[in-house]
Amino acid sequence: MGRRTIKQIIEDNMENKNKKKIYIAGKISGLPIEEYTSNFEKAKQFLLAQGYEVVSPIEHTKPTMKWEDCMKICLKLLIDCDGIYFMSNWVCSRGAEIEYFFVLGTIRKFNNDFIIINE
Repeated sequence: MGRRTIKQIIEDNMENKNKKKIYIAGKISGLPIEEYTSNFEKAKQFLLAQGYEVVSPIEHTKPTMKWEDCMKICLKLLIDCDGIYFMSNWVCSRGAEIEYFFVLGTIRKFNNDFIIINE
């Protein structure tokens, strides 16, 4: 890769600032690690291909953590996002259900442009 011009650097930075950050919501608890990891990776790749910056909760939590501690982290992550992507299995997830009501009850009241995407 050759040297980039100042114009190219500025354009790249502007493009990154305009990317919308999307949080992935879906079932984790009760599924084998391999299954939920695969599900979240597929969702992440789909969203990246759409041009979004992606926030995946499994990249910020560990399977050994208590569920309540994971939810605290997840809700903090969600607050900083521009939208949420609900995988099809979200309705089977207590955590994703909390995220859903958190978005409707809190975030949407302050940010009418918040994006909700369903798989």
